[in-house]
Amino acid sequence: MENRRYIGYSPGSITVLFEIRDANPDPLRRGSRGVGIAISPGALTEVIPGDEVSVHANGAPLEDSVQEVVLRELGVRGTVRTTLSFPISRGLGMSAAAALSTAVALAPTLHRAGAAAHVAEIVTSRGLGDVATAMTGGVTLRRVEGVPPHGVVDRLLSHPPRLVLLMMEGEMDTRDVLRNPDMRRAIARAAGKYVDAALSSGALCEIVRIGRRFAEDTGLLSRDMRDALEEISDVGYGSMAFLGPTLFAFGDVEEIEARWRGLGTVMKAEVDIGGPRRVGIAEDNTTLE
Repeated sequence: MENRRYIGYSPGSITVLFEIRDANPDPLRRGSRGVGIAISPGALTEVIPGDEVSVHANGAPLEDSVQEVVLRELGVRGTVRTTLSFPISRGLGMSAAAALSTAVALAPTLHRAGAAAHVAEIVTSRGLGDVATAMTGGVTLRRVEGVPPHGVVDRLLSHPPRLVLLMMEGEMDTRDVLRNPDMRRAIARAAGKYVDAALSSGALCEIVRIGRRFAEDTGLLSRDMRDALEEISDVGYGSMAFLGPTLFAFGDVEEIEARWRGLGTVMKAEVDIGGPRRVGIAEDNTTLE
């Protein structure tokens, strides 16, 4: 593998609602049940195998990274450079995208890549179901926790192609939430009320509305976020992206974007149905388009 660059891409992901299912000692069988949305743009990762391990994201060096865990899972050492389309800790699945784009650059099969990326997310407490969503693409119904072949993931066949994102002030660290007993209990209570209903629905608009009730019941939906959702209620439907201070909405994307302007960072995204893919392999002194 010397003198070559391995390049992989993964979509980002939004979790609409979820149930924590992390008691199994096998990390491949841990994760979450719930609904997710794979979005693009996501993450692009270049791996140059070598003797030393170094990881950078958007030019900044990283320690204790998911990419490093992926390398270890796949038995590879080298330099990893990841370009993220969105900031981390915003509920847009950038940690999972970083892990999965690294894995698909190197692994021989999608399931092997997904397993390595999912383990990286689980052992670092950075996520539970984002890898399963990104692997599957589209609007995903995560019926059994974990990644295929252990996890069971379905997806909707009909949904709008575009959505709007509103990233508001602050950050929300997934690790802090997942390690907080009070927060876990609040999520468990809300999940018991709403996850099965969402998984049994075939309509995205209904799923998103259920997701908003879930967000309100967990106590994570702030007043500012609630007000922003009310601002677009006559032109679209949306909710909170877990786990982050971010809203997403479907509907009249131009009007939603206009109404949210000034409330935070507004961006458009697409529902990604293609899932992760290896972009290519190139000699180290060539340019890969």
